[in-house]
Formats: sequence, structure tokens, C-alpha cells
Amino acid sequence: NGIPPGDYVLPSGAKMVERTASEGLDDVHRMRAVTPEFHERDVQRQALWKGPQVFLSLKTINGVASTGMARVEDGHLGIFSMRTASKARDKGYATLLVAYLLAWGQEQGATKAFLQVDQANAAAIAVYKKFGFEPAYSYWHRVQPA
Repeated sequence: NGIPPGDYVLPSGAKMVERTASEGLDDVHRMRAVTPEFHERDVQRQALWKGPQVFLSLKTINGVASTGMARVEDGHLGIFSMRTASKARDKGYATLLVAYLLAWGQEQGATKAFLQVDQANAAAIAVYKKFGFEPAYSYWHRVQPA
């Protein structure tokens, strides 16, 4: 994780830090401001995964600027839980994080990558396009009435 992939160089004072699953979930949940109940359910759900995975956080002098995780299964890299702190946006941190996650996936033998992104999240879509991601299909969430 210490060597920048390709042309992606961390700015002075920033570092990419590998986090435990618990630390990584803490980072993303703090940025999403989730409830303690949601956090606990997500920690339990994430603990079920037994394959290769990595949680990375890009840290600056101001703390965690961007965070995300990736998993590899059957040669496919899935990128999940991407978040950038509101005060750290538009600085290229998410792009750096994606570059590191993709490099990690290649080291694990992944030859394809996928992710999900909200169609209204133009900033995230712009980041993913830099790496050649393009829409494969649309989806929507359904909620069952109580």
C-alpha cells in the first residue's frame, strides 16, 4: 500500500492507511452519520465475508479524507463503501483511493472490477469514468411496507 499505483501520487502530508474491518467501517459510518444500530448490523454483516478484502483510508493532517473497501471473488474486484469527507471533496482523494483499491485487486489476481453508484452522484461517476467504468445496468431499491 505504500507505493502509489501508476501515476497517482499522494500529496505531501497524506498517507494511505490499511485499516481493519472494524476501523474501516468506523471511518465510513462516521462520514455517513449512521445510527449505532445500523453500525452494529453492518459490522455483523461484514464479518460474514471470508475472502480477500481490504479497507483503505486516505489520511491527511485533518484526519480521514476518503475511505473505501474492496473485495475479490472469482477474479472480480468489488469496490464498496466509498466515502469522502465533505470538507475534503474536490481534491482528488477519491481518485487516489480508487487507484489504490484497483492496484490491490490486481495484486490479488482480479482481472475485472465492478461497483455500484447512485445515478445522481455526478462527482463519483466522474471519478469512476477516469478508470474506465461505465454503466452496465440501472437498479432501484424497494422497501416493503411495515
